[in-house]
Amino acid sequence: MALAKYLLAIIMVSDSMGALSDMLNRHQNTRVTSLEIVFFCVLAVLLSLTLYSSPIAKLLPTHDQSMFVYFGNAIDAGKIPYVDMFDHKGPILWLINALGWLRLGPVRVLWLIEIAVITISCIYMFKLSLYFANRATSLVATLVGLLMLMRFSIGGNISEEYALPCIAMTLYLMLSYLTGEEARVWPFVIFGLTGTAVFFIRPNMVGLWVVSVITVIVVEVGKHRWSRLLRLAMATLIGALIIIVPLLLYGLLTHSLAEMIYGTITFNLRYVAAENKVSILKMLIFVAGTFFMYGAIIPQIYLIVKAVRHPRQRLIWWFLVAVGIVNAMTVIVSRRMYSHYLITQIPIAVIGLVVLIRDANAWLSTKRHWQQNMLTALMIWLVIGGLGPVLGIGEFAHKSIQLSRTRPISNQERLIAAYIRKHTSSKDTIYAWRYDANIYNLSGRFANNPYFTLPSIDLANYPTIEHRLVMAFTSDQPAYFIAKRSLFVKPAQSDAEKQIRKIIQSDYQAINIRGTDGTFKVFQLK
Repeated sequence: MALAKYLLAIIMVSDSMGALSDMLNRHQNTRVTSLEIVFFCVLAVLLSLTLYSSPIAKLLPTHDQSMFVYFGNAIDAGKIPYVDMFDHKGPILWLINALGWLRLGPVRVLWLIEIAVITISCIYMFKLSLYFANRATSLVATLVGLLMLMRFSIGGNISEEYALPCIAMTLYLMLSYLTGEEARVWPFVIFGLTGTAVFFIRPNMVGLWVVSVITVIVVEVGKHRWSRLLRLAMATLIGALIIIVPLLLYGLLTHSLAEMIYGTITFNLRYVAAENKVSILKMLIFVAGTFFMYGAIIPQIYLIVKAVRHPRQRLIWWFLVAVGIVNAMTVIVSRRMYSHYLITQIPIAVIGLVVLIRDANAWLSTKRHWQQNMLTALMIWLVIGGLGPVLGIGEFAHKSIQLSRTRPISNQERLIAAYIRKHTSSKDTIYAWRYDANIYNLSGRFANNPYFTLPSIDLANYPTIEHRLVMAFTSDQPAYFIAKRSLFVKPAQSDAEKQIRKIIQSDYQAINIRGTDGTFKVFQLK
């Protein structure tokens, strides 16, 4: 229904696009000064203190981040993604981590990459906000968006974090196009490049580009600009090919193209469709509740109000509403309550926040003093919600301190990794059962099969993976097998686990590593 209204709105107002720029600031007013860029760089460095890639971080990465680092480390060692190691994310993420695993003096390049990603995201969220409000209001909204990023990114180095600057940049490009201020064709090269890059990070994050393509087609067809539509399509294709051609060549040269397509697209779609465990209602509550904590749910609803109540300006508003709804639906239908999925919604939330603050300020300026005080207090409650930004500042301090310390389980992993590194060669393999990849990364050893840490799937639904996993323990046995002790208390979750347990009992012996407390059980090949 919302999409139908959106398409109708485009057709109704496509002939009056020039008037839309009156309700927005002019394009030249969205330029960011050198001082503001420096300011956002400083903010990005501060935020990076909450990331696992930070030089001060002593806490080991969580499950997903450790897996991504494993991919990067393995690529640097000459291994091939989707052949020698498997996961359902796109190849761009692995290439980022391959570059990020390298060192630049005392720091990993990954830390510098993440600082650049955060800085670009901030700059373009600020530029987006400047289309709707003054610099002070735009800065407030951008800072709230930055705090949301810190809260949702759970230590950084995740796919949504790398997609964020592409999303913010493309939203800015589309606003420039819809206001008629961007008549050139070449920016759509960037449109195609960013969309393809995000697709090859994780395909289900491209809602913005789907809505944008529909918008551009309807607008250009409605104005009978067939040749311009063709030029825009060609520019978009050129941008897409800048990403696709190198990946295609890499897949062909390494004989991994079929595996890349399966892992990135086929398995990913099957994973989303078959492994759902959370109801849609719970996902709606999760998404709405999380954004409410940062005062960002009501502003997004307010964008719908703007679309309904401002018929001369519906093109912009319904575009933003459609992007917000489509993107939110991709999160909801995933049916996984992961806060980092919400990062892709931050730019729309920031736009909604800045528009609501701007309109509220204009309205309150016409009221009497006592009314201003009462309504200002109400707006603070509605916009800020549960004082999310204030809590976010406190959380920043907490995360920074937490990351600078270690935990007992991290110490256990370090001890096990050090022992394995000392008692094996670089050619030996190991296997950590249903755990993260930290022991691999710390020891500098790789798994004996591509499924170094299994996705959260039911192996019974993937007989090929189950068969390859078992065969790896008969044809290429790892020198060490590691698992949390608690796993052996539970019954085996699959036929593969039953067979692997039998192999461990017959071919391996349990060992004790000095300093460990029994959290993990370590087995050595006899």
